[in-house]
This record gives sequence, structure tokens and C-alpha cells, in this order.
Amino acid sequence: MNAQERLDVVKEWFSEEVRLMAALRSEAVARAFARVPRERFLGPGPWRLAVIGNSVALKLGVGTADYVPTPDSNPERLYHNVPVAIDPARSLNNGQPSAVAALIDALDLQPGQRAAHVGCGTGYFSAVMAEVLGAQGQLLAIDVDASLASRAAENLRPWPQARAEAGDGSRLPGPLDAILVNAGATHPRAQWLDALADGGRLVVPITVRFPIPGRPVGFGSGFALRLERVSAQRFLCRPVTPIAIYDCEGARDPAVEEKLKDLLRNPFGLAAVKALRRDAHERAGSCALHADGWCLSAEA
Repeated sequence: MNAQERLDVVKEWFSEEVRLMAALRSEAVARAFARVPRERFLGPGPWRLAVIGNSVALKLGVGTADYVPTPDSNPERLYHNVPVAIDPARSLNNGQPSAVAALIDALDLQPGQRAAHVGCGTGYFSAVMAEVLGAQGQLLAIDVDASLASRAAENLRPWPQARAEAGDGSRLPGPLDAILVNAGATHPRAQWLDALADGGRLVVPITVRFPIPGRPVGFGSGFALRLERVSAQRFLCRPVTPIAIYDCEGARDPAVEEKLKDLLRNPFGLAAVKALRRDAHERAGSCALHADGWCLSAEA
């Protein structure tokens, strides 16, 4: 067995680990993790792996990750279900594969669809999405960090259905079938909701910044929320998974964050949310979080 054949076997095992840890429903997402070369998106090795006691703590952001250097530049070292450092000084990582895989899985991507990935980093998970969308699909990858967006544009060259650009994700060319936001918001931005086609899906981390020792500045925790557009005024929604992630620029409202804290303190609060409403209405008992121009509602 030569080095490439061995690496292919390692990637197959890696995709099975991601499938199991993320409880993936989509075979296409699992296969994409076996096909996309993670090393292409992380620069030359050796690399630093972010290791923490358990994956639940990592998702919730209640532990501190330690960076463990790989002993060499063998790309096999990267095929573990752990984040890998992009910029250790900023605690900036290529995310935990199973955590992001669960978000991609919730998008229900289909070949030929149009999608956007806000907060693409160096483009690794964008490439996974592009693989699922196929040659006839279209993917726009966006990052507010221009240097990361530039790296993503270069890294995504083998996927002509994907393009990357710098920006905060406030302007998306709709109608889109799916949007993944890879940063923490207090609310779904109106521009994201408007960019969805009817039946389109948005997955966005809804987070608050509880003070936790060792947590980086601008880092919050909460739940990833899946929204599906029924009409311009109503979106069905459900929580996907607990998550801890850096803030999304332009998608945080201090007043909403205080209301979110109350909602997240109630273990049944977010689970009761069935829809996002944008129609004008008075606050009622079914309003789990009533804000200016929108509402998280327990009424489906």
C-alpha cells in the first residue's frame, strides 16, 4: 500500500467517525468528508491539534483546549475529529468536523441547489458543502476576515461551483436554497431570511456570552437553530445542537441577547420554539422571545 492509498483508507475511517459522532442522516455529507483533503485548507505541517477532554465540553465551550503539535507533516495526522489551529494567537481553528457536519446535515443540501456559507474560514467546510451540491450547484463562501477569504478562494479552486469573497454576509444573492452561518448571532438577520427561497433552510448559531473562565473575547454559547422558510412572514424552526462559537459581526443585538439569556436558562425554552414570525402581532403566551419585527414562537 503506497502513501496515497493509505491516506485514502484513513479518510474513509475519518468519514465514518464523523458520521457516528454527528449522527449524520445524509450519506452525501459523510462521503464528502472522505473526499475533501483537509490538509489543503490548513497550510504546511506540522499542525497544531486542539484537544479537549470531551466533545460535549467542546461544543458548549466550557473547557479550554490545549494545542498538541503533530510529530510531522504527514497529512494522516489531520484526520481526527478535533479542531486544527489556523491562528493559535487568536484561538482561531478549523472547527471540530462532527460539530460542523451536524450543521451541514441539517441544511438538507441537494445536488444542483444554491447555497451560501457565512464564516467560511479557509474554506474546508465550504468544500464539503460544494461536494454535496455537485458540479451543477452553486456555493458562495464568505468571511469577514479578508485574509481568510483570500485563502478560501485559492483553496476552493478545485471546486468551480464554489467561489469565496470577503464580507460580513449581510448581502446574499437570493433566492438561495440553503445558508449556513458559521458564527454566533443573537438573531437571524433579516437579509438572510429575505435571501431564502420558499422551502429554503437557514442554520445559524444563536448564542449569548455567559462569563466563563478561559473563554476568548467575543465567544458565546447556545444552540444552532434550523429555520425553513414557509413564507416571507413565517419560518419553521427547531434547535439542532448545542454550540460554542465566535460572534458574527453585524448580527448581535445587546437587547435581544438579554432576552436570549432568559430563554436559554430555561432548559425547555428553546425546545418549545417551533417558528419564527415576522408578522406584526402583540406579545402573547406563545411568544418565547418577542423582539422588534420578529418573534420566536411556540406555535408552529
